[in-house]
Amino acid sequence: MNLYIVSYLGQDQWLAYEGTEAARIYAYVSNLGRFVFHKPLGQDFHWDRELDWTPVDAQIARRIVTEGVLGRLDDCRHRDFLAKLAAEPDQRSIDDVFGAQPVDERKPSPREQRCCEGQDAGESAAR
Repeated sequence: MNLYIVSYLGQDQWLAYEGTEAARIYAYVSNLGRFVFHKPLGQDFHWDRELDWTPVDAQIARRIVTEGVLGRLDDCRHRDFLAKLAAEPDQRSIDDVFGAQPVDERKPSPREQRCCEGQDAGESAAR
């Protein structure tokens, strides 16, 4: 298992997993609690190398997942991108990537809950 912190201009952006069965790159999306196939990251990893790829071990990666440090997208601003990621059929669960060792489930922050509740109310009112 190859895990990386992907950075751009010194800012950590993603926790990435390199699939071993087919050289594919998956990004951990905290909102979904899953690693999702991320074609642009794969292109950078294999060809472009414009981003910084720092290898990390499973212990550090588990901490990143547990603490929700990377891969969190704003549910309001990135709604369409999140929908695209959620619809991506090539996803890996945390168990697929880390094995059977448990990772604490991340709870949404009060701000995230308010944001999503506001979207639901707005969608209901529009109907």
